[in-house]
Amino acid sequence: MFPDNTPVFLAAEKSVTEMGSGSYKRRILVLVSKGSEGDRVFVGRVLAAAELDTSEDTLYVEVPGDMPVNCFAGFSAPPQFILSFGVSPVQAGCSARVSLYIPVQLNRATWLFSDSPSVLEPNRDKKSQLWSALKEIFPKP
Repeated sequence: MFPDNTPVFLAAEKSVTEMGSGSYKRRILVLVSKGSEGDRVFVGRVLAAAELDTSEDTLYVEVPGDMPVNCFAGFSAPPQFILSFGVSPVQAGCSARVSLYIPVQLNRATWLFSDSPSVLEPNRDKKSQLWSALKEIFPKP
């Protein structure tokens, strides 16, 4: 799972708390590769299907380009869940070898990496994989 002699996390200087919006009530960090305005709407619909509200439950962060971000600095309580839409593990400071659409426990958080919204939206198979992973992470009672 981890490359030899590589730390699991390499924290960037820029904290996501400086870049995001949302109340973060459920300690869910949502990282989205910066794209079009429609991306926020798409991610919002996906999360709403899992009974999550991007403005209340999450800290929603649009990450420009390949800018590395620190997913743990600046929080009074660290994220329990980190959902990444198009932000690579390396960009998020994670050196572990992870697969898209498969939840993984790292650094006391559940991570889920997926393709960017522009790749996901038109692709039924990838949306299905994402939905299965979200149901695993956030099961309905």
